[in-house]
Amino acid sequence: MAARWLALTAAATAYLPPSQPRRSLRLHMSDDSWAQELAQAGGGFERQEASRWQKSDRGKADAESRARNDAILKWLEGNDVWVSELSGWNEPPHSLALATSTFDELEGEDSGRGLLARRAIAQDAILARLPVRLCMTKEAALEARELKGIVSQDTNEYVAIALLLIGEAQKPNSFWREYIEVLPSVEDVSATFTWSEDELQYLEGSPARQATASMQDKLRREHASILEQYPQLDRSVFTLERWTWAFSNLFSRAIRLKAGRVDEFLALVPYIDFINHSPFGCGVFTFSSSYVDARAIPKAFPWEAEEDEVVLFADRAYKQFDQIFISYGPRPNSDLLLLYGFALDRNPFNSVDLVVGANADQDPLFDQKRAFAASAGRDVARAAFPLYADRYPDELVQFLRMACATMEHLGNLPLNAPETYVDIVSLDNELAVLETIREAATSALNAYPPPNDDIPAAFLSRNQRMARRLVQTEQRILQKTVAATERKARELQTLLFDGVRQRLPAKQAALRTETAPRRDGGRQPRRRRRRARVAGKARAHDAVEADERPRPKSSGTARRRRAEERKLVEVLGRTTEPEQFKAAIDGLWSLWFSERGSENKAKLEAVDRLISEGEASQWVEASEAARKLAEEHDDWPEALNRLATVEYLRGEYDVSVELCKKVLAAKIHHFGALSGICMCYQKLGDEEALAEWRERMLPNDPSARRRWADRAIRALDRLDG
Repeated sequence: MAARWLALTAAATAYLPPSQPRRSLRLHMSDDSWAQELAQAGGGFERQEASRWQKSDRGKADAESRARNDAILKWLEGNDVWVSELSGWNEPPHSLALATSTFDELEGEDSGRGLLARRAIAQDAILARLPVRLCMTKEAALEARELKGIVSQDTNEYVAIALLLIGEAQKPNSFWREYIEVLPSVEDVSATFTWSEDELQYLEGSPARQATASMQDKLRREHASILEQYPQLDRSVFTLERWTWAFSNLFSRAIRLKAGRVDEFLALVPYIDFINHSPFGCGVFTFSSSYVDARAIPKAFPWEAEEDEVVLFADRAYKQFDQIFISYGPRPNSDLLLLYGFALDRNPFNSVDLVVGANADQDPLFDQKRAFAASAGRDVARAAFPLYADRYPDELVQFLRMACATMEHLGNLPLNAPETYVDIVSLDNELAVLETIREAATSALNAYPPPNDDIPAAFLSRNQRMARRLVQTEQRILQKTVAATERKARELQTLLFDGVRQRLPAKQAALRTETAPRRDGGRQPRRRRRRARVAGKARAHDAVEADERPRPKSSGTARRRRAEERKLVEVLGRTTEPEQFKAAIDGLWSLWFSERGSENKAKLEAVDRLISEGEASQWVEASEAARKLAEEHDDWPEALNRLATVEYLRGEYDVSVELCKKVLAAKIHHFGALSGICMCYQKLGDEEALAEWRERMLPNDPSARRRWADRAIRALDRLDG
């Protein structure tokens, strides 16, 4: 494998943006032209079918929804909000229509009310404008007569609006009556903190289960505290059930607004909050003052009070009948289900938290690590990081480099310096990091109960379907993480076999490889170990003698290649600059790969790709391809080195040793083969042979590295003798 440093991020398949979801819609048909347009486009019911539909329970429910839509539109019109499709005084036709129900065919779920484009809409067009005085805010709660002495400037915004919403919902003549009547019920929202215990069982194993329990506990404690602190509140009105309903609407609908003249604040915004979520589109909620010269609502007369308005802008162009979407932000499915009551099968922002940490009982450096982590605001014993479908964060890797570090890993590097963990500390440390991630992800997978995929979705309730979707998408992330870490570990093992140093020379870290068990869990028999040591010594001695023998002269092309190789080896021996060292390493690999022409180089690179992809079936194919190249070009060291790499991965350590010896007979400075032979003896359990061959590896010590390079240069010079 060509020795290139590979970025340590998961190589799982990235999400691609799906096509725009198709939506089935039932529309508010208060305008004849709108109804006629849809009738021409879609056909409509026959009279007899329409009559039966209107008499059915579903038809009655739709009639009630349409009546409520009519009521809120009239309320908006009566409060200076233009929602007519006709032009008015200085008002263009309103470009949106209110649907009583939308259906997401991509996810297969009802989406509730939604806003649709009456006609084609240009990007950045104003979709809706609404005075702030129509919003339910903390400011409105402060002005409510029933909440005097209860809501103050110090009251949390969510608590203040929840109290206002509960109180106004009980008043038959509330200013917000028409708006409150179209707000969804607890069952309509279906946020997980409103689920029953039976339904929560479907979240078993998911971090969302604990997050839900925490949210439920917080709401109960907050409710009890409010009632205890303000006994004047009517307990028959401000019940826990209504408290939960209020917060389900606040969490799923409230918008944090920014104004030019005041600080940002939370608000329930009538009409505009009917817009549904899409992770791929985001209409922008803001104040007009953010876009139009920080203006407030224009005043007709100088003595009128200044007032702000909420404006919704189109984030993109919309076609007629398109549903308008906003994004609730880059939220994982666990957040969407906890707060909004739904999960998406295709959520590009989905993630699942992975909890990792150092072990106080087994880590002699634990106290130092705990102090260092605390200085960065972390607990070294327990820290959570998000895993994504296409990656795990660099913060997780850097944290684990520190948490997994041993004195052997660190060498002369300081433990309590952040820059120590920005790059690879050592290959052993990086392998420990990957193994920790793999084990934690595997443990998280094992926490989920056996799947119930055999139950068709049609037989599950909506909450059960959402729970299944959440769990399945989290499991996919964890499975991809396990596969990615295993693949990355194999790549690093191959890099180690190729002789890449644990640190660049300026960092002065020694190469160490941890003793790994044999596949059968034991060690080589004593007689076999003795034979291996004797053979190892003999071959090492033969290789040294071979280095000193004169070599036959070769062609001009070969001499030019060796001259370039000689320069690169000299750089390895002299430089103390990491970039120069890496460039020399890469240059040598490039030379070795291209020694038999571009066509054979391409074939060898294909073998290298099969090795790096890391599947056992591909290793067999790689072995056959490398063996064929080695037979066709028996004097090509790199073909033998690729074959040695594959045989090592397949567990044929003795065979790999023999192949490495052949490589070293041709190139005594082939650091890949030198590293590979050490790894093989480590696997064979021959510590004596391992120690002897380690002495021949590319050293980290500058003076020793110069001697190593001088010896390699003498061997190259003898070839041109």
